[in-house]
Amino acid sequence: MDSGNGCLRYYPHSHRLGLLPHEGGGPRGFSQRIGDRTAASALGADEAVALEPGDAALHDGLVVHRAEVNRSVGRHRRALGVVYRAVVSEPG
Repeated sequence: MDSGNGCLRYYPHSHRLGLLPHEGGGPRGFSQRIGDRTAASALGADEAVALEPGDAALHDGLVVHRAEVNRSVGRHRRALGVVYRAVVSEPG
C-alpha cells in the first residue's frame, strides 16, 4: 500500500490527546470521524505509511489514523484489522 492506493496515514503523537469524541459511520471501531473540529485541528499534519505485501502495522488504539480512497486502477488494497481491548477493572 502506498499513497496511490490509499495507504494508512497517522497523526504523530495524537494518542497524547486521549480519546477524542468521534462519530460513527460503519461497524463500531471503523469508518468513524472526529466530531469535534477543534480537537481535529490540534492533530496537525498526518504522515503516510507505505507497506509492502506481508508487512504489518501496529498502533495504539488512541492513535488517530485514516486511509484515503483507493484511486488506483487495478491495484487492490487488502488488509486485515484486529482490535484487542483488555478489560480494565477499577482498583478496589
